[in-house]
Amino acid sequence: MGTPKTIQRFTLNRSGTPYGFASSTSQSGNLRLSHRTPIKNLFLSSAWAYPGHGFTGAITSGWLCAQEVLGRELSSSANQRKFFIDKVSKLVAKVSHSLQ
Repeated sequence: MGTPKTIQRFTLNRSGTPYGFASSTSQSGNLRLSHRTPIKNLFLSSAWAYPGHGFTGAITSGWLCAQEVLGRELSSSANQRKFFIDKVSKLVAKVSHSLQ
């Protein structure tokens, strides 16, 4: 069993939040941390980084960051959203099915 104290212990997230910054308009979407940093070849991916909070946000952040590291670009944000919704939905369905 995990509690906020468990999350804080293993991730050092303040108060054990698994979601990164608050999910507010001032801290969401493009206002999250960028994958790129000022340090050459250092990229960020997490619930704290773009595109948002939570497990789905962290999964999407990882995929987006990987695409950026590989130098791939998706043609538009609409295509990006559709692609992620499809991929993440399939991943969540697989995980849910395996847990049953």
